[in-house]
Amino acid sequence: MPWPALPFNAQEQNNALRAKYRVQGFPSLVFVDAITGNVLVQDGRQQVAKDPKGDGFPYATPIQIAGKFAKALWTKLVPPSVRLAISNHPFVTKAKQLVPVAR
Repeated sequence: MPWPALPFNAQEQNNALRAKYRVQGFPSLVFVDAITGNVLVQDGRQQVAKDPKGDGFPYATPIQIAGKFAKALWTKLVPPSVRLAISNHPFVTKAKQLVPVAR
């Protein structure tokens, strides 16, 4: 195969990946963000079947795309000292406790 794959006898790793990505059967295709490891699309086979030319690629929701864009702006434009000051502000700390932020 031209892509990375687990050996057939690597049952422990296989089971861990199946559980993490909720794979029920084979063949299965799950699109995963290469940076965060978050699932972008759970039903990749259906997405590809519906879009054989790949016109809708990357298969991510608008919210996921906007979140990546906002994070990129935040890290590129806001100096680290300002990011630290904002993240340690009591209002932000309280908000993080109320609504966990996916990283």
